[in-house]
Parts: sequence; structure tokens; C-alpha cells
Amino acid sequence: SRHLIASPITAKISFTGSVPVGQHLLRLAADGVKRTTMELGGHAPVLIFADCDLEKTLDMVVPQKFRNAGQVCVSPTRFYVEEAIYEDFLAGFAARTAQVPVGDGLDPATRMGPLANGRRPGAIERLVDDAKAKGARTM
Repeated sequence: SRHLIASPITAKISFTGSVPVGQHLLRLAADGVKRTTMELGGHAPVLIFADCDLEKTLDMVVPQKFRNAGQVCVSPTRFYVEEAIYEDFLAGFAARTAQVPVGDGLDPATRMGPLANGRRPGAIERLVDDAKAKGARTM
């Protein structure tokens, strides 16, 4: 990235990803006073309220959760669900998740493919362990 960003033909840098990498790229861009667009960190929650159309909401959020194996900045990482509909949300989410076709990422029928790199399984395991330590259950 140092070579590409320093090039006079590079007019702008756009990056979606982690905060540490974004900071590095911003430092490089500052040397050449390059314009940047940074979308860093992600992890915005989804708020689910009792007055929603729950079926429509589930039809929208489940595919987004698993888009690109959940490895895009707009993929939900957590859901805050109003208690009155929590059990219905959980059941609907689990039922739809069970129907997500898992497989080869190059197969057009696949909706949940491989993780992006070798670090991801460990990161996912740490997230699950943290959730379980805070009272979550795995099924």
C-alpha cells in the first residue's frame, strides 16, 4: 500500500476494514495529502422492537447476517431485541439460519461460504467463548 498510495496517479484512497489498518493507510495518505474515505470497525447493532413486522424483519436480517460469511462491514454482529418478542425472534432467526445453504463460495447456491483468512476461526471462537462466559448458550 505504501507504493500505491505514494503514486502520483492515486487520487483517492477508499478502505473498509479494521481501525488499525485504516490508521496506517491514513498516515500514508497524509504524506501526499490524498483524499480518503474510511469505513472502519463496523459492528453496529440491529435494534428489533416489538411493534415491527417480525417476519419481514427476520427475512431481512438473517441474509444480511450471513452475507459473505458475516465478513462485511454491514453484516450485523449483534441484535438488541425487545423482550416481548425475544423468544419469537430467536425461534425465527434459528429456523431461517438452519436453511442457509453452506458450501463452496464459488457455487451460486451457497449463501454461507468460507471465512476470509486463517485468523477468522480463532476470532469467531473467542466471540463465542465471550458470549458463553456472559450467559449465552450454543445449540
